[in-house]
Amino acid sequence: MNYNINTEEYLQSKGVRIIRNEGKEIVVHCLFSNCDQDSKGSEAHLYLEKATGMYHCKKCDAKGNMITLRKHFGDITTQAHSQEKSRRNFTQNVVEECANSMPERIRNYLNVRGVSDEVIRKYKIGYGNFYGSNWITIPMKKDGEIEYSFFYLRKDPENKNESLPKNLSFPKGKGEVVLFGEYANEEEDLIITEGIMDCLSLLSLDYKSVTSTGGCNTFKDEWITEELLKAKNIYVAYDLDQPGEQGSIKVLKKLKEAKHKNLFKVTLLEEVGNKGDVNDYIVKLKLPVSDLLDKYSKPYPEEIDTREFKELELGDVEKILSSTIIGDRDSKLITFFCQLSAFTKDGQFNIMFN
Repeated sequence: MNYNINTEEYLQSKGVRIIRNEGKEIVVHCLFSNCDQDSKGSEAHLYLEKATGMYHCKKCDAKGNMITLRKHFGDITTQAHSQEKSRRNFTQNVVEECANSMPERIRNYLNVRGVSDEVIRKYKIGYGNFYGSNWITIPMKKDGEIEYSFFYLRKDPENKNESLPKNLSFPKGKGEVVLFGEYANEEEDLIITEGIMDCLSLLSLDYKSVTSTGGCNTFKDEWITEELLKAKNIYVAYDLDQPGEQGSIKVLKKLKEAKHKNLFKVTLLEEVGNKGDVNDYIVKLKLPVSDLLDKYSKPYPEEIDTREFKELELGDVEKILSSTIIGDRDSKLITFFCQLSAFTKDGQFNIMFN
């Protein structure tokens, strides 16, 4: 099957009359029912996207794509479709085909989610049919490789099939967990996010950001390279839930072990909602990213301001210890200071009770 087939030419070859031509869409009388039987003049209800063949009848609600359209005209059978899919391989040309086939509604969806047209073009985000369904396609490069290796597929927002995963990779078995995004230089901040949409919306606002395609629990040791650690400050901004909290601490510990000196943990506002993320902060709350870095982040490990603590006297220590140890004032004080001495360099001492 030619995935760049011209929808208009295909319909004309089938004797279908084009009623209206509306930019990126064409409108014809419905092919799937008699709902346009009483339509007059330029009235028609079946809208088809020229680039992809995606269609929707605004009257009888028939929906589909170029594959179901060809099935309707008897040009393709289920068996032929299955064989054709099995022959389709991932190539750089397929990346370009998908990038050039994005429907306007998908572009609008991404724009509303904070992803700019510039980022869509730069990262060759597109749209295509894989595994019998339509997906937003994000081409990925394996670590250290120059060419794209596989697609990170994101479910079409209009697909209500709950049994279909939200994300997949194509081809099966070829995809792997990679670090996606753009590194920062010595004068820039880097924001590590939990999800692709978080990263894309930050890149759209000219912030340097990377994310693991494996979710909050996957951040490979080999990703902590000189290029990653080059950033002036590194902020970890994961989702507002327990897995996000645990995942962010895991990443920060790895970065601390790598000796990066300026690490920050971002805690999102409760207004983003349970399981809210950076994309929600940007799109729903419409708050500036600068506040996210300045107001809602803390150094990691968190610094303790000792000026807030007052000096304790022996009576204060005794009072605290008395909550668990009744009496024996001298013994418990001596024992307490002996235990403290273990944290000194050369002032340790031992005691023995008889």
